[in-house]
Amino acid sequence: MTVRVTLFAELVREREWTLLETFNLHFTSTANELATATGNPRLRGMAVPRRTFDRWMTGRLTGLPQRDTRLVLQKLFDAPAERLFATVETAPPPTFYADASPAAGARGPVDPQLAPHWTGLLGVLAAADNTTGPGLVHTTITGELVVIRDYRTRASGPARDALLGVESRWAEFAGWTADNLGDGNGARWLGQALGLAHEAGDRPMEAYVLMRQAQRAAEHNQAQVAIDLATAALAVDGAADRDRALSAVRLAHGHALAGDAAACAATLEYARLLVERADTTDTGDPTVIGHHCVPAYVKAHAAYCHLMLNRPDRAVAILQPLLSGWPAAYRQDEHLARAWLAQALLAHGEPAEAAAQAASVLARTAGGGSARLLNTLTVLEQRMPTGRSAPGEVDHFRTALDLARGRMSP
Repeated sequence: MTVRVTLFAELVREREWTLLETFNLHFTSTANELATATGNPRLRGMAVPRRTFDRWMTGRLTGLPQRDTRLVLQKLFDAPAERLFATVETAPPPTFYADASPAAGARGPVDPQLAPHWTGLLGVLAAADNTTGPGLVHTTITGELVVIRDYRTRASGPARDALLGVESRWAEFAGWTADNLGDGNGARWLGQALGLAHEAGDRPMEAYVLMRQAQRAAEHNQAQVAIDLATAALAVDGAADRDRALSAVRLAHGHALAGDAAACAATLEYARLLVERADTTDTGDPTVIGHHCVPAYVKAHAAYCHLMLNRPDRAVAILQPLLSGWPAAYRQDEHLARAWLAQALLAHGEPAEAAAQAASVLARTAGGGSARLLNTLTVLEQRMPTGRSAPGEVDHFRTALDLARGRMSP
């Protein structure tokens, strides 16, 4: 069976922009860039209304968009509007969940205690991921999401609303573990989480997922996308201070990628103040999602920003004392911070020390590393000296890295 769709709808789904708010972040940013480049003030601040976006996604157009809109769309997608809105036949999109069958049971009452049950279980799995890595945890999460979805589709009223929120949080965590496995589905899970949070009216969760999308953009060196998404996350009402601090950290990361040291420093200071306030006010606050955003986390990311701004000496000065007293509950973040320290040491002209630090990270994660960590260490290895100029510690690190890659391979 085939369906008729537009290239526009295909590209929007491919980029995980199906939520209007997400699409407009990119559309308005592109419009503003064009306004500056062309001197056309009409382009500045342009956005797409809900009804128009829905027509574009379903192919129900009576004609092409007006000229200014076409200019923005062509810049955004690198294709003329005539191509974007021409319909083509294609296979229907697959259901992302493993179980594409209808709900297993008939509609009826759903136990309201299921939502808190799954919320508690997610906390257990997050702790397991921190200590053992993403492998088995991810399989459990994606399997359990099928069950959550089944109950959510059969529920109604407050029970359904609660399960929408639960499913959103599980889908976000599936995105996290997918990225740590390197399976390529992280963006899709986050898109699913954002849509569910929006449907549930869960504003703090919407902000959190936007923050995570900003994090992924920064990890892919997309400075302006990271800045736009983090700014959007900070603009959402209702997020707890600790979660807002995470968004501020992502915004700082984007500024560092863009080479704006002053904006980076100001945003990191804002994040620090938010966490400082959260440490005295959010004890037991059930609205907090990012409990891992503690003072050590913000300091480590400040060091990483220094590294991106070509200040490895400042990064080393922060990370060396910080890692000696890292909170035991957040080992994955510690391992990544140690990898950043290794990068800073190498950039500071200390290859032997950098290699020794990197090898120690691999030894600490022998039972549960992540693709995110291995990618960081692979970048480090590519910058290491080779041949006779390489210290013995570098050879030892390279051997350990090869073994770690083998363990992560399917």
